[in-house]
Amino acid sequence: MNVELLLFLKENAHFLCASPINGCRVSICSLFNGKACGVPMSQEEFDRELCELQEIDRNCIEYSLFKDSIVFINELNLGILIETLSCAASEEARKLKRPKAKASTSGKSSRASLANRLSSLLDEPLESEELSKLRELLNYESTGHRLSKKHLALTTPRSPFLPTCNDPQHSTMLASSSPVQLNKLPKDLRQCLNNKIHFIPMIKAHTDVSLGDCSYLDTCHKLDSCRYVHYTRHVPHERLSKELAKCEEFNDEIAYWERISPWMPNGSVSNLSRETLPPQWINCDVRTFDFTTLGKFAAVIADPAWNIHMNLPYGTCNDTELLNLPLHTIQDEGVLFLWVTGRAIEIGKASLMKWGYKIKNEVIWVKTNQLSRTICTGRTGHWLNHSKEHLFVGVKGEPEWLDRLNDVDVMVSSTRETSRKPDELYGMIERLVGPHARKLEIFGRDHNTRPGWLTIGNQLNGSQLFETDVANKLKANTCFSSIVR
Repeated sequence: MNVELLLFLKENAHFLCASPINGCRVSICSLFNGKACGVPMSQEEFDRELCELQEIDRNCIEYSLFKDSIVFINELNLGILIETLSCAASEEARKLKRPKAKASTSGKSSRASLANRLSSLLDEPLESEELSKLRELLNYESTGHRLSKKHLALTTPRSPFLPTCNDPQHSTMLASSSPVQLNKLPKDLRQCLNNKIHFIPMIKAHTDVSLGDCSYLDTCHKLDSCRYVHYTRHVPHERLSKELAKCEEFNDEIAYWERISPWMPNGSVSNLSRETLPPQWINCDVRTFDFTTLGKFAAVIADPAWNIHMNLPYGTCNDTELLNLPLHTIQDEGVLFLWVTGRAIEIGKASLMKWGYKIKNEVIWVKTNQLSRTICTGRTGHWLNHSKEHLFVGVKGEPEWLDRLNDVDVMVSSTRETSRKPDELYGMIERLVGPHARKLEIFGRDHNTRPGWLTIGNQLNGSQLFETDVANKLKANTCFSSIVR
């Protein structure tokens, strides 16, 4: 009896009988050959082993009505049989074992024996077979995960991307040329202009080139008087139009692929589909809002206006007010993404723990400027300039339904208006919880509203709701009696 086969059946009993294998003997044989260390077993040998196993214990395996598939594998009986066979093999090995040679009385031979043992230990592989199997198991990517990633690649909208020219000579030549002289530019520069984005220095009467680039570049509020160098952008519109056409062609197919089950990629169309709700938002003071009226959410984003002791164009939230927010009521299980500044990292951790979350990860937003370079001079930071921001990922409960391992924990994106965060985060969350799961953003503004999301904050323009259950709860409050649409 093949003990290795018995071990394989015992360790994978539930997996082999469940979907998608469904007890198929051909599939089980193929899987066993993929795991076995010895010579591959033919299908006839495999079936013969199963027949022999049933002769030994007819309750080890239960077949379907027509004997074409296995419907049940008795792990307990297999364990007893494996233990019995292992004990018998050990006893047989002891009988066949040769007697030990007498120990040599010579000190020289004893030292030689120790040297041989040490040499044999050094020749052994550093990694044991058990450790190799464990590493293989940990690194194994399931078929479900591979299909999920493939499905996400087909259903994630694409945007055009154009490379940026990093040749400083091109920028210098373009800055000193007028539009009339563009035809006189070198051929390689004209080709580069037609394929890449170029940033051309804007040299004005008050510009002092020796001062270098402006720290704020396109976000500078004093372009008419700033003496530092600023840039204008040249975009190859013909190349951009082609890229836009490709993206539109791909995005038009997304609706079709969303109806295809990720488990049946060969064309099985699901009859169950629904449209994403339009953007919803509520203008309110988050500090006094009754969160119990909103219900439960799968994912939440919170971007508090932390008090960082700077003059900012909006109101800030002190530490006590944030800790007192009743965010423990909006999720039984799910994920909460909390933006924190350098000073507020510890307060953010304490807040998540108070609300019942465990910090499972941290996403870093690496900020880039107009020239797609890392920001090295900024408006914040006491000792070092802040060129990144932190996003804590808190998990509540055991949300096994999350589609994990599809994104990385680093976002590289350019800065925009003050406190505006990268839009890439929304796609990351929708891939994690699904496009139709309920999602909430707290402390949001008008640019944060988007389909499938409910946004609340005191900087929103009016209020709009499409979920009737939430709207009915808020109707009782006269402050929100006119928000239903």
